[in-house]
Amino acid sequence: MDPRIQMGDMLNGIGQHLADIIDQHPDGAYLYAEVSEGFCEAGVFHDEGEQVVYYGPSDELFGALHELWEFAEADKKWAVLHYEVKEGAFNARFAFPDQLDSEEFGFERRGEMRLDFPAVLSATAAKNFVEAKDNAVRYGRDYWRACVAHKATAFLPGDHIITPDGRKWQIAETEVGLGTVTITAKAAVKYGVSKNVPGAPGRHVPSSDQPMGATRIAVMDLPLLVGGDPNKAAVAIFAAGTQAGWKRAAILCKIDDQWTDIGNTAPSAIMGVTRNMLSAHPSFLLDEGNAIDLELLNNSMALALRNTSPLTHDAPVFWINGEFVRVGCIVALGGQSYRLSRLSRGGFAAALQAPAHAADTLVVLMDPDSALLLPNSSFNVGERLYVEAQGLGDALPISTTALVEGLAITSLSPVHGKLLRNLDGSVDLEWKRRSRLDLGWIDGVDQAQMEDAESYRVTLHVEDRVLREWISAAPLLRISATDMAAFSIPQGALLMFHIRQIGRFAQSSALTLGAS
Repeated sequence: MDPRIQMGDMLNGIGQHLADIIDQHPDGAYLYAEVSEGFCEAGVFHDEGEQVVYYGPSDELFGALHELWEFAEADKKWAVLHYEVKEGAFNARFAFPDQLDSEEFGFERRGEMRLDFPAVLSATAAKNFVEAKDNAVRYGRDYWRACVAHKATAFLPGDHIITPDGRKWQIAETEVGLGTVTITAKAAVKYGVSKNVPGAPGRHVPSSDQPMGATRIAVMDLPLLVGGDPNKAAVAIFAAGTQAGWKRAAILCKIDDQWTDIGNTAPSAIMGVTRNMLSAHPSFLLDEGNAIDLELLNNSMALALRNTSPLTHDAPVFWINGEFVRVGCIVALGGQSYRLSRLSRGGFAAALQAPAHAADTLVVLMDPDSALLLPNSSFNVGERLYVEAQGLGDALPISTTALVEGLAITSLSPVHGKLLRNLDGSVDLEWKRRSRLDLGWIDGVDQAQMEDAESYRVTLHVEDRVLREWISAAPLLRISATDMAAFSIPQGALLMFHIRQIGRFAQSSALTLGAS
């Protein structure tokens, strides 16, 4: 693609970020931004008629600005971006390092802004404008935050660092990730005389340190859950610790044979391990005979007790080594142990049989607050995803992997199929539709349709040959005696009908019906 077109698309995207920040059409918006290696600051102003309002930048805007700066060629790196939106069109101006006064810093250069604001502002509007600008200037002068690579010498609070612009800072706090350190620093004071100030004895608040324990992690290809995007595949990471002091872990994902820092996990999930074996069971029948004895990982976790049907819309969903199970009954057994029974097995899956699970299998409660959703750029449907996690209590990273099948965008196969050969030689086929969005059995009748239209592909196979294909808009199909006779099927041959639901993005796996 022409680099000028690419840059135009990037600049247009910045306008969209401005619209998101001010929550309306960005006409009258002005963006001032400074970007250099490992550094970015920006401010957004919007003329709203009676007043000019300052808005703080979003993380998405920072990302877009860094992407635009990185796109520029090495000898054409700009330092300042002025970006205005007028009458539905943007106007961008760049300033380069050799055009700037090195003694000025950050927002002090806003004096050259060229905004078409009203000639006279009300006192209130002027006050809002000046206060917002002053606050931004103070923050830009006094604080610096960036993510830098690990070095042999550790960064510690109290250390002094010098940024590429020559400014000196004192580290206030650090946050260590895998291979990176996020530094928050305050501007170092150039001059000053310290005074002896009497210290206060303070107050001792007794509390014990909680052990963190080892990290446990689960990576799963998510089905389409309530609130999910029906147009995208979804992969989530759940993590927890074996002790109550565990908080979070740093995450690395292997993307194109390169390990990439994804950030930290979400808050601790509710996890446990099974203490008994769970036998296989048909996916489309309620499992009243099996139960799961579950022991949670640590004493900070608990499950809500219940005694209802697993088909209700609020029935909790548990992940057990790749199988999604809806649970109707949860009973406390004492300590960290619970018994889960009245099960709906094999949820969101095409398999007719839910698998068996051995004891000591990891179990995760599907809670959106404890899920870290991975960006779609970090995985590919049909490929295996490799993940490493390391918490503060882990001597070595914890590794796991999952195959991304795109459950959220793949239709589910039909179920409860029937094949009837009538006396007149015709054949009747019937089946039941399934939806990839499982809201629970709310009305006791049917599930919501998530595809653009209800449609099925039916193929007839005889001795591994495809004789005919039909498209049906309803969960039934009649094949006339005339059509059946025209196929010239040998006497006693086995007929195999494969029925697939046609989805928005992919066909389902086949429901197979056979007759001789």
